[in-house]
Amino acid sequence: LLGVGLIGRLSNAGLVLPGDIYTGTAERRSWTLADGSQLDLNARSAVTPYLDERQRRLRLRHGELLITVAQDLHRPFQIETGQGWIQASAGKLLVREEAQGVRLATLDAVAQLSPRGGSTYSIEPRKSVLFDRRGVLVSDPVRAEQTAWLDGWLEVHNQPLAWVIEAIRPYRRGILRLDPVAGDVRVNGRYPLDDSQQTLELLENSLPISIARHSEYWVSITLKG
Repeated sequence: LLGVGLIGRLSNAGLVLPGDIYTGTAERRSWTLADGSQLDLNARSAVTPYLDERQRRLRLRHGELLITVAQDLHRPFQIETGQGWIQASAGKLLVREEAQGVRLATLDAVAQLSPRGGSTYSIEPRKSVLFDRRGVLVSDPVRAEQTAWLDGWLEVHNQPLAWVIEAIRPYRRGILRLDPVAGDVRVNGRYPLDDSQQTLELLENSLPISIARHSEYWVSITLKG
């Protein structure tokens, strides 16, 4: 009972469990799954695979994944998230946790989306939808920059600084504190994920923000003035 309770707490905290596929800080990796599907994980991401003769399923525990689903019309591939389920028989899908919900991008696939407390949606190829337990919150065309992380880049088009900071957190160790007022500043640009220090310098030089480096592992960002 003690062991089961500990595993439950680790899962809820977003930590990895036995059998998980995962990446660490500033690490991106690729795997070929048992069914032939190709899985890519962004930094600090984890999934639990369930692959056998009856099912093809991944549970996204935290982070971001891109999967190229090997075609199998008899066993659709299912991705479970905290907000709902995604299903596809073939094609490429991107799934990412965000502050408001989960992002699904159908890069070249048709997917079925089933929020935990809502109706089922059919999502056409080249769509980017943000959803929560109740349903779809936003639906837009897929943007090329959504997969830039595969090549080590963060491409930003009119996003709030808070969104940018969340994207680089998995690439840094320690505390990265952002004042909520500064978090509303809009950002555009292309930033290197594998050199987060350079990314912070580029942001500081181009935005009305101040960055205080208390130590290598403690950085604070505030609005100038």
